[in-house]
Amino acid sequence: MVNPLPVEFPQKSGFIPRSFWLLIIIAVVAFIVSNGYFAYQAVKNGEENVSSLHLEIAQRAEEVIRHSLIQNQRAGERVSRELGLKATDPKSLLLSFMRDNPQFIRVSILDDSGLETMRNDRFTIITQSDLVDFGNRMEFIEAKKGEIYIGEIYFSERGEPMISITTPIYSPRRDFLGALYTELNLRFLWDLLGSISYGGSVKAYLVDQKGFLIADPDPSLVLRKENLLERLVVKKVLGGEKIVGGLNPENRYRNSLGEKVFTVGIRLEPYGWGIFTEEPLSSALVASRRTSVVGISLTLASIILLFILVYVIRRLIALNIKLHGLIRELDRGGKMLIRRDLELTRANEKLHELDQSKSNFISVTAHQLRTPLSGMKWTIDMVLSGTLGPLSIEQKSFLMKCYESNERMIILINDMLGADRIDSDKLKYRFVPTQIFDLLDNVLFEMISSVTKKKLQMSFVNKDRNLPQVHVDTEKMRAVLQNLLENAIKYTPVGGKIGIDFQVVDGFVQISIQDSGIGIPEEDKKNIFKRFFRAKNAIKMETDGSGLGLFIAKGIIEKHGGKIWFESKVGEGTIFHFTIPIVK
Repeated sequence: MVNPLPVEFPQKSGFIPRSFWLLIIIAVVAFIVSNGYFAYQAVKNGEENVSSLHLEIAQRAEEVIRHSLIQNQRAGERVSRELGLKATDPKSLLLSFMRDNPQFIRVSILDDSGLETMRNDRFTIITQSDLVDFGNRMEFIEAKKGEIYIGEIYFSERGEPMISITTPIYSPRRDFLGALYTELNLRFLWDLLGSISYGGSVKAYLVDQKGFLIADPDPSLVLRKENLLERLVVKKVLGGEKIVGGLNPENRYRNSLGEKVFTVGIRLEPYGWGIFTEEPLSSALVASRRTSVVGISLTLASIILLFILVYVIRRLIALNIKLHGLIRELDRGGKMLIRRDLELTRANEKLHELDQSKSNFISVTAHQLRTPLSGMKWTIDMVLSGTLGPLSIEQKSFLMKCYESNERMIILINDMLGADRIDSDKLKYRFVPTQIFDLLDNVLFEMISSVTKKKLQMSFVNKDRNLPQVHVDTEKMRAVLQNLLENAIKYTPVGGKIGIDFQVVDGFVQISIQDSGIGIPEEDKKNIFKRFFRAKNAIKMETDGSGLGLFIAKGIIEKHGGKIWFESKVGEGTIFHFTIPIVK
């Protein structure tokens, strides 16, 4: 038998071109950079979401505080109106006011020259000699101008924050009769801040225009008259910035426990106060740091998987090179088939062994690849399912893209609830015989400061008070009148005119409210009573507004058995008419 020819294999059976390794290096670097950018964006988005959450909390606290202060202010305004009507004994009126409003510690009546004629104090017995002259004091001077004056914060002997509110007293004919001076204890704000649910370790506090702490979950800090002006975020808000976010590290400070905190501040107008939230950085940014750790872990796992793939590819290339050598040898030996029968048989056996080895290697490699791939899937599933810990807002937003923020002004929420009740017919009504002129007179009295401020001319076309009584729910009808008058005042320029007319038409009292305001564009008229709709020119003139007022007014009037309509021309004004059935 002829000796078989020697088989020639390439000397560098595992050789891989440099271009292949260069591509691998580029891929690894690109992968690391992209994952690094992902981690950076995750941390950045996390901080932005934390800042948005803090801002939402601060705005919720602002709404609660503002609403409470307005309610207390309106309590004084109601007493001023009663004093102006002279329908109730002033002494009884002050006693009733102090009984119903325990947060007020003092109330005084000033005559038209500023002399204090009567005082009720919660802690002191007052004699005639205790009464003082307010004639030259700023509170009385501003009240005499028709303005409600709110004084600066001061602290009582017990260290509690106080504020004075002075409300003008007018007769029904708009003659200035004097003023109502009250002193309000702001301690109730402590409970208000404590009643708001912040979640986690977030807390909110309130400072006055001079930087003194006036409300905090820890009352001892307020009683010590803590001044927080050394905090940059406080200084910025009290300096005039409406919102100071928490993304700027220079705004952060150390709290009373020495912890570095994440903080957001907003300005409370018109008082010039500031509302702030704070949360230790260790808890505020824990979600961002957790996301970074997860991102780094995934990056390392991916790099390991990439190297495994490179190793497998390298082995497969080497194996293919060997197989290529065998195929060349078989091609050469095929020309000498008879002489190389034994050689061919051995070569075929060797080829079979190599092929089997290749099959085994690929099978084992497939199992080895499945393990890291399963590990990556398990890691991601753990992150999404919350196994590694509760997911924060930014994690859910970034990984699942299924969450977005919501929270509204107390006023908008109430409007939406009202609209919803009208739609679902859940709004309860209590109809009683009412003189509509008296109801309108009370509403106008509440709005007189707005009318005076804009120097509007208010007039009645028909001054006959002897109108038939109508069957209405007084609170609901008050809301209708307030909405229509507020719109007339809001959208009428300074110095404009507002006219009110009453007529009896076919068993109904028809009320008409006319203004010389901006009017309603023709293309917007068909939508004016729709939910959330506001005319284009109204939005330009007054950006605030829910677009629910006229929708609610229409629902209330129709529930009373009446109807509402309007006439309007752009630049000349609008007349809203509505009817209410007369009591039979």
